[in-house]
Amino acid sequence: MPKALHQSWIDLSAGVPDDGSSIVRFDFSGTFSEGSHEGTVFAGRIEYDPSTPATEHHPSFAIYGQWPAPIVIIAVGGQVLTSAGAAVYDRVDDGRGGHFDFVTMFGTGEIAQQQQSFFELLFSAEDMSMLDGTQMPSARQLQDMPLKQVSFGTSDPADVISRGDLTLHPAG
Repeated sequence: MPKALHQSWIDLSAGVPDDGSSIVRFDFSGTFSEGSHEGTVFAGRIEYDPSTPATEHHPSFAIYGQWPAPIVIIAVGGQVLTSAGAAVYDRVDDGRGGHFDFVTMFGTGEIAQQQQSFFELLFSAEDMSMLDGTQMPSARQLQDMPLKQVSFGTSDPADVISRGDLTLHPAG
């Protein structure tokens, strides 16, 4: 059975973007450069309202688990996966005297109706001034994060986690 898109995603992606809105909208694409799915192309969309409050808030990180905002949809090898949450980490100590900011957007799905799969989009910066605390980043902040990477894997015991850099594009 094919993965159905959430109606809120269909509504948002069908609408004309409001240039004056604060909604963050990007399409992204890339190719896995390592792992079991090396050479496989991926593509997707990120779309969220950065003013959405966190579902959990801690001193240096916040969890965003109330979907459909934020929204991430990714297609890997013809299979569509949807997001399950996001986390924003502000000024995290790396244990070596440095600090960094990072954002993860993660989800799960089913590949070929039998294997569980997961994905994670990672945005990271060693410059701890990239984010404004633990709120979801603005479009500019997300675009300016130097590391933009996707990880993908399945429940197959022989599967090696695949990773690839992603490129953000203005949503079409």
